[in-house]
Amino acid sequence: MAEDMLSLVIVTGMSGAGKTVAMQSFEDLGYFCIDNMPPNLLPKFWELVHESGKIKKVALVVDIRSRAFYDEIFSMLSKMDEDEQEKHQKVDMKILFLNASDEELVSRYKETRRSHPLAMEGRLLDGIEKERELLAEIKGRASVEIDTTDLTPRQLREEIFANFQESSVVPTFHIEVMSFGFKYGLPIDADIVMDVRFLRNPFYIKELKTQTGMDKPVYDYVMDDAETQNFYNKFYDLMKDIVPGYEKEGKTSLTIAIGCTGGQHRSVAIAQRLGTDLKKKYYVDITHRDMEKSQKKVIEHGNK
Repeated sequence: MAEDMLSLVIVTGMSGAGKTVAMQSFEDLGYFCIDNMPPNLLPKFWELVHESGKIKKVALVVDIRSRAFYDEIFSMLSKMDEDEQEKHQKVDMKILFLNASDEELVSRYKETRRSHPLAMEGRLLDGIEKERELLAEIKGRASVEIDTTDLTPRQLREEIFANFQESSVVPTFHIEVMSFGFKYGLPIDADIVMDVRFLRNPFYIKELKTQTGMDKPVYDYVMDDAETQNFYNKFYDLMKDIVPGYEKEGKTSLTIAIGCTGGQHRSVAIAQRLGTDLKKKYYVDITHRDMEKSQKKVIEHGNK
């Protein structure tokens, strides 16, 4: 998509066909997402998007919860298109229609014990059939239609990525490799935690005490030890085996936390090496939560 091009996706379709998963997927693709937008607010909202100059991709769920949907949606979209032409602004507008069989929709509603919005006091199937009639026109105008009858949430996500992900965007799956100090508490957002306090500690070497695992002398001290080499090889092999499973199941991010006592020496060195090795295949960020905090305390204590 060109830099001056705005992208708008209208997400609609049958109730229970996966719009919640769709919106989560668009968020992960970098879209500004709004659920249940009344059609008559679309032009004003779009005007605000233009004025901001910062939002380039927008996904809106518009469905039968907006009772004015059927009478107004097409006139609102036409008006927006006319306004864009007058302003000489380029907009790539698509309609994504999510569908599913009657049998599957009934099953999903039975599982969730929710009421269909068009069958609050009647038969569930009657509400589904009425909704199909009301959505027939917009279904015919859809740019992309996805039948979710036999799709898992992960597979629906993959379908949306295949249809709407730009080849130039940052990969949707990324890894955060973090070092931390147990003395400052466990990182609450970690998916995998590895304790490396059993490795030999540079803290007790005078010339290394005030340095960190980012410094070559400390890094070499930690990594050159035979015990560390044996541990790291096995740990890295484990990560190579299990990380693809997280990606396959649809996670957008994975946080691997490496901890030592203060988060200054051993955990930093291991995190640096692990992050560097994982970068050969994945998009990786390396952070050191407590490194400077712990180093500062060590230096202050040494100056007393």
